[in-house]
Amino acid sequence: MNTRKLNPIFFENKTSIKFDQSAFSRVWDIIAEKENLKKDAFVNVLITGDETIKTYNKKYLGRDEATDVISFSAEIPQISFLGDIIIDIEQAEKQKDTDSLNSELQRLFLHGLLHLLGYDHLSAAQEKVMKSKEREYWNIIK
Repeated sequence: MNTRKLNPIFFENKTSIKFDQSAFSRVWDIIAEKENLKKDAFVNVLITGDETIKTYNKKYLGRDEATDVISFSAEIPQISFLGDIIIDIEQAEKQKDTDSLNSELQRLFLHGLLHLLGYDHLSAAQEKVMKSKEREYWNIIK
């Protein structure tokens, strides 16, 4: 019996900026346990810059601006693919404050992953729930 754990996060880094991909694994492991994700669940993560994320944001969300993270839910019940998370590493660099780049990327991945799991901030009530989840999980991650 093969008990090898498959990597649930598929990365594509379209930038020259290096980061520690294993930082994402800690976020995944916590969310997978707390949110009872299927063992074979997985996501795609695209790391990109301002211009590319601005293009996605305009084309799919109607917003002509860069943003830090966008999630596209797969919503395919037959498979365990949760969806795509696009993270703008340039925005992460700008907003990391005194945190490390890896820490800011973890925070953005957490936010994007929660979106894929159905959490949102379109209404005040939804935002309250999502922010609560983010705080709860971020406290565990840190």
